[in-house]
Amino acid sequence: MANDTLYKSIYKELKKKIIDGVYKIDDCLPSEEVLTKQYFTSRITIKKAMELLVNEGYIVRHPGRGTYVSDKYKENAIENRLNLVGLILSNISSAFGLEILLSIEQELSNLGYNVIIKNSKGDIALETKYINELITIGCKGLIIQPVHNEYYNEKLIFHHINKFPIVLIDRDFSGMQLHCIRTDNFSAALDATKLLFEKGHEKIAFFCSKDSDVSSIENRKNGFQSAYFYSQKFLKGTYVANILSSPNSPFDKEVFNNDVKLVINFLEEEKDITCLFASEFTVCKILYEAIRKMGKSIPNDYSLITFDYGYGLVNPDVARIMQDQTEMGRIAVSVLHKLINHEDVAVKLFSPYKIYPGKTLKVIK
Repeated sequence: MANDTLYKSIYKELKKKIIDGVYKIDDCLPSEEVLTKQYFTSRITIKKAMELLVNEGYIVRHPGRGTYVSDKYKENAIENRLNLVGLILSNISSAFGLEILLSIEQELSNLGYNVIIKNSKGDIALETKYINELITIGCKGLIIQPVHNEYYNEKLIFHHINKFPIVLIDRDFSGMQLHCIRTDNFSAALDATKLLFEKGHEKIAFFCSKDSDVSSIENRKNGFQSAYFYSQKFLKGTYVANILSSPNSPFDKEVFNNDVKLVINFLEEEKDITCLFASEFTVCKILYEAIRKMGKSIPNDYSLITFDYGYGLVNPDVARIMQDQTEMGRIAVSVLHKLINHEDVAVKLFSPYKIYPGKTLKVIK
């Protein structure tokens, strides 16, 4: 058996003996030398197993005296019986969040976990508060949909560095090895843009938030741009309209209305646009309102496609890229469960998507 697997087996066996009362509170565990002979392995392997038990509060090590079962074990036993996991979503809506919440709750229940759900409402300060609270009350791991923000959450990164089990959903932190489950947004946007080409559209405007460092939006934008490159079509620079503010913050009517005005000004300036590509559903609602105020209609005057879909549109049959939220939730729980049990798992995983053509795409010649 490989050493990286053996130390986990030793850790689990010693942990079970503590839970079952073979080793009681204040009992001294066998020395590393004894355990090395007992398990026919190296002291390095034994040390790694012991470190896991120390980190989880089962044992305490006193240099020169030995290793003892911790008096904090009873607290850990209560936490183990509760088997808590925290879920923090930045937004819970019919467009994105509700399906994944139900999926995660069901999958966690199937594995014997109890879930505590928090809605950060797109506020990084609230997200930080919930991370601290959930870890303090004894959650074994967290599933987090990070908020849109200019900077990464330092508290989230701190706990990741300290090997607390955390799985991100929907959004990734570029350049960091956090476990993340998301849609292949680049390929989804690429495929959707190629579909628009097939329907005769080449003057397409991609709308997204300004100064967005969120990986999912950046990947969608890059997929849109790459479709032009791969198809050897010309993309006017202004067609990437990263001019909006609403998606970057909790809903604000004044900000929303200002974004509507920005879209109207953009379309009045770029009169050759035939199709609008919304980077997310909040953007889609802004585009619908702008077109309504212009006295135009979809798809007669403009075709429209969006990522995700929720309630609240005049036309419920909008063309859209549909993320499989149920599968995303299932994979996220599977990964978190493995992290909690110190099992190896891939860092980045994709969940499937499909493109629904709807009735908002006009074929042009």
